[in-house]
Amino acid sequence: MTKSIAILGFGAGGRYLAAALRTAGCEEISAYDPMAADPAKKPGLDSEAQKQGVSLYGHLGEWLGATAVVFSLVPGNVALSAATEAAAHMTPGSIFVDLNSITGEMMAEVAAVFDRRDIAVVAGCVRGN
Repeated sequence: MTKSIAILGFGAGGRYLAAALRTAGCEEISAYDPMAADPAKKPGLDSEAQKQGVSLYGHLGEWLGATAVVFSLVPGNVALSAATEAAAHMTPGSIFVDLNSITGEMMAEVAAVFDRRDIAVVAGCVRGN
């Protein structure tokens, strides 16, 4: 099992994935959620992250470069911008798994972000029309 995994989006889906990864033996899980930068919402997210042993960040940055696999579970309307920002911090040879509910055309745009960066993309998304 890969020991270093990141999750973009620590909502219900991200928390469920983190729990499943922890149960499967993943030792190092980090998560990003923009709500973690909101002082009013941070305590609740921090509490949930602490229960699961997840390092929670309110921004994408250098920490993302230390991960082998990044799962994206963000709202579809920000999937491309989240992928673009994540790609800037990811290491060549890592893997980006898109689990967002987006169209095939949007998934092609997301994949194109990583093409020139030597980062593999797995389209595991639930696609709309």
